[in-house]
Amino acid sequence: MPYAQRALLIRAAGSILLLITGFGTGMVAFRSPRSRAFLSRSARRLGWHRETDRAPVEVESRSLPAAVLSIPYVQGTIDHDHRRGVVVYDRAHAFGGINLYTSIGGDTYLVDMEGRTLFRWSDPPHLAPARWNGTNSFWEYSYLFPNGHLLAFRVNGDLVELDERSHVLWNRKGRFHHDLDVASNGDIYALAWEAEVVPKVHATQPTLIDYLVVLTPKGLIKRKVSLFDVLRRSPYAFLFPSIQDLHFDGPNRELDLIHSNHVEVIGDGAPFPPGSVLLGMRNINATLVLAPSLDRILWLWGPSNLTFPHDPTLLPNGNILIFDNGTEQSQIIEMNPQTNSIVWRFAPRSGFFSAARGSVQRLPNGNTLITESDRGNAFEVTRRGRVVWRFENPDVGPNGLRGAILRMTRFAPDQLPFLQSRR
Repeated sequence: MPYAQRALLIRAAGSILLLITGFGTGMVAFRSPRSRAFLSRSARRLGWHRETDRAPVEVESRSLPAAVLSIPYVQGTIDHDHRRGVVVYDRAHAFGGINLYTSIGGDTYLVDMEGRTLFRWSDPPHLAPARWNGTNSFWEYSYLFPNGHLLAFRVNGDLVELDERSHVLWNRKGRFHHDLDVASNGDIYALAWEAEVVPKVHATQPTLIDYLVVLTPKGLIKRKVSLFDVLRRSPYAFLFPSIQDLHFDGPNRELDLIHSNHVEVIGDGAPFPPGSVLLGMRNINATLVLAPSLDRILWLWGPSNLTFPHDPTLLPNGNILIFDNGTEQSQIIEMNPQTNSIVWRFAPRSGFFSAARGSVQRLPNGNTLITESDRGNAFEVTRRGRVVWRFENPDVGPNGLRGAILRMTRFAPDQLPFLQSRR
């Protein structure tokens, strides 16, 4: 064999050996926050982070305590433009429908494309008041059935079902939060928290353990799955930060290592088995799919590509739409889970940001409905990013605070027959 070819083979073999060794070393080192920051910087220099224009957040060890503590959500933001309701409406290009949203600290509404209120649910008068910032209200999320019944999280963590007159059908106490979905058989898949001291995480600070709770249509618990344990047993356990030796000043606050924020039961025709569950996990920058058995992870994507994401949504074409919050500017991405590549992005250079919360919905006409939660608005964009509809939450307090909106969902008029029956 000529000398040049032998030299080329030796160099290639050496490169492969270095890659294998580096991967093994990196998996061990990734458990250290300082090492992870170093690896993240090195990976960007090597060009491994080209899926997104924004680098992931690097959490150094000195700032890690604040990063893993539970998030004190804001109720809204100061209204500077004094706009109310629908402020943009391009009838020729927007998808006409009916919009559901809950104003944080307020009620749940159905409004038409002009912003007129068609229906409203209020905090149940038959339950003890659940107060937050001096108001009686649901917490954030609500799920609407075609018959007008509503599943809602109250601010105290209870999950309730209401009829169309806001009367309570059942109430399940707990620390339910963020999101739920209803399977084709009527079972309810909801996220919940429980706090406990886990010595393997930290000797003194209580840890929020994320659960996926499966309930019957009447609110009886059928199964509780610890997402914390599923992740800890998986090949992705290295995503947990190493915090055993960290000191936390002040009173005990709950450690929020995962912060699950979305659940979606997968049906037929998806790239994953029916009955699988799509989840979003903010604090490990990941979206993942659980097997139908709910005991193992089939697929996970996001670390090094997402920063504090919310609301991963499976599309009919098999892609996943994600609200990627970022730390200074947000973006919406559509990614292909079979190739792990980004196929579409809405990322204006300025003026679009929600530090927490956020949601996305792909509409039947191909447009995307985006909820910029913390700022209390929602808007619809075309595939090319042109805004064809915008709604500003009219719930603005005397202090100028515009109420936040966790999620706006648009329904086609024929999806809500209870509205027709009430006319």
